Amino acid sequence: MLTRALRSRGRYATIADADADPEQERLIVEQFVAQRVDGALVSPVDPAADYWRLLVPEIPVVSIGDALVARPGSGSVLFDNDYGVRTALAHLTDLGHRRIGLLAPSLPTTPGRPAEVLAGEVAAGLGVELTTVAAPAATTEAVAVVAAMLAGPGRPTGVFCLTDSLAFAVYRAAREAGLRVPADLSVVGYDDHQLAALVDPGLTTMAWDEDAIVEAAVAQLDEPGNAPMFRPDLIVRSSTSFLQEGP
Repeated sequence: MLTRALRSRGRYATIADADADPEQERLIVEQFVAQRVDGALVSPVDPAADYWRLLVPEIPVVSIGDALVARPGSGSVLFDNDYGVRTALAHLTDLGHRRIGLLAPSLPTTPGRPAEVLAGEVAAGLGVELTTVAAPAATTEAVAVVAAMLAGPGRPTGVFCLTDSLAFAVYRAAREAGLRVPADLSVVGYDDHQLAALVDPGLTTMAWDEDAIVEAAVAQLDEPGNAPMFRPDLIVRSSTSFLQEGP
């Protein structure tokens, strides 16, 4: 999608994946500098990192999701995380869940991300007991973390995951613990991964207009302007249900 949008404007992409690792992201930025790239579209692991300054002002940089606070003048395409987090948590509370787990990507060298901070504030306003757990980005490594969260009589009855990949880890951990989704545990994701509709049960998640986001980001490479903000939609599938008698 992104490469197609760039080609339509006579640009060609070199793609690099930081694998949710700020140190790897720093190395990629250094590589971009050495390659003298004409511009950069980034979905930052650490939007507050100083290494973004290595990309000189002459190089147009557009950040998708979070503004690069350490590099003034960068373009941005922002996500309305306030709406997304409030909508996801409200969905669970409307179903009767009051003990909710928040599963966030594990970024030990990165300050608290906006969505994670917002979740705590929203939960407090809703009177929800929120248990926040950081988990590795890799699904298989996250399963053990989720298993610990689900152990014991005071476990959450619903889990809100800040990425769909972490929601898939919840599915596996729940299955290994003998818990049924959604009868014993409701699960909500956050990005509508292409597998979200294919897993069983289908994953309830927040979806973004990816085509519009890509177009807005690519357009800012040529014409910087006000940062547009995109609001997600709640896609309700079968991974959430009303709280049943149980834990």
